[in-house]
Amino acid sequence: MGTKREHAAGNVIRGPWSAPAPTGADESEQQRLAQEIADQIVAGQGSVVRWTAELPDVDDWRRAARRAGRLLGVRIRTGVSDDGTKVWVVDES
Repeated sequence: MGTKREHAAGNVIRGPWSAPAPTGADESEQQRLAQEIADQIVAGQGSVVRWTAELPDVDDWRRAARRAGRLLGVRIRTGVSDDGTKVWVVDES
């Protein structure tokens, strides 16, 4: 049977590493979404909250929110609520 470590080692993928394939929006869509979120951050006095049910891909939204922070030149934080129903971004500057 072996130890847990020996058993788990059998599931390790060996070989050269490659970057994961893009999962969602193309570059122009990601840029458009980032600009939209940046505008919302400014209008919302530093924070935006969205329902996850409204979003096609939560991870894409969070990536765009981080890009929005770079566009604005501010440090931001993104997160998902504990129950998974909301995603948020906040300006930490």
